[in-house]
Amino acid sequence: MHNKIKYQFIKKFQNNMRAIASKNHSKIHSVVKFILVALLTFGITITWSSVAWAQIPFLPNIQQTENQGPIFDWFNRPYQCGNLMCSKVWFNGRPLITVAALSTNTEENQSAISTAKQRAKTVEINLQQVLKIVLQSKEQKIPNPSPPSSTPKSNNQLPEKPSDFDPSLLAKPTLTPKVKELQTRIQKITPNIDIIRQENINSQGTNQSLNLHPQTPKIEVGTLNNLTVIYAPEQPGLTTQTILTVTKYDVVANFANNELQLANIWQNRILQELSNALKEREYYNKKLYIIIAQVSMIIASMIIISSVLKWIKKPLKAKIELLKEQIKQLEESLQVNPEEKLIENTQPTANIANTQETESSINFKKNFC
Repeated sequence: MHNKIKYQFIKKFQNNMRAIASKNHSKIHSVVKFILVALLTFGITITWSSVAWAQIPFLPNIQQTENQGPIFDWFNRPYQCGNLMCSKVWFNGRPLITVAALSTNTEENQSAISTAKQRAKTVEINLQQVLKIVLQSKEQKIPNPSPPSSTPKSNNQLPEKPSDFDPSLLAKPTLTPKVKELQTRIQKITPNIDIIRQENINSQGTNQSLNLHPQTPKIEVGTLNNLTVIYAPEQPGLTTQTILTVTKYDVVANFANNELQLANIWQNRILQELSNALKEREYYNKKLYIIIAQVSMIIASMIIISSVLKWIKKPLKAKIELLKEQIKQLEESLQVNPEEKLIENTQPTANIANTQETESSINFKKNFC
């Protein structure tokens, strides 16, 4: 009976050791994977900041047309804003401005979605083209004789050419009562908003006051076919290029009072983001060795951690193998059936008991006689 209990205990111990070994093995692999993924994620996070979109290869290049936008249209996904369809323009990894198109009923809704989305894509492509030309001019070391000005120039007249947008879309939009009420509240709360914005714009007259990059291209406000446009004038390495046309729908969607006011605000935003893109590109070009060193340190850390874990795993594996061998030896030593062993042990015990009983009866008889 004792051997049977011992045998069962050894079998149970063996199963437990196997389960522990397999569990530890999977845990070690999980820990290694987690550490490697965490290090890689941390390295990517600290080494990659908001890079200029022009540096990313899957975005449109200078040869692309208006019909070839970015692959990820999710960024330009239209959404309802009052009775208009709005779409955000993304540049330098951030939303820059919001453009709009009229949406009066469900029949024209699809057309409005397409117009808002296409306008956003067109502005993005135009900005990418301007940035790419500036970067190429910088590599060729073409001088920029005069700094960009952020002061609005409403008297600039571009050469007449067909407008990029349908003039019929520039009719006065029909506002819903909710939108009208919201505009009225905003005007009551901020009655001097126009004066404040105009002062801010006029106080930022040069690239030094805006802290712009020296190679930031000029961006000005002008008129084209009696429409307010934001454009890049002719300058070294860059011909005159229209970036976008400011419509009355944009004015309504952005809660401005007129096209000129909104164009001045957008002009400063575009200048600032172009400057940020140039600064980031310049930083990565100058600090390339630092980035390479950071990535190398991360890879080296991953290799060291993997080696340490492998070194720890080796003696553990050897101990597990030793325990398995000892269990195997115990199994071989207990190959005899425990029940047969128990029968063999009980028979001598019964014989001894009978002998002792016989001897005691004989002694009793002798004593009695």
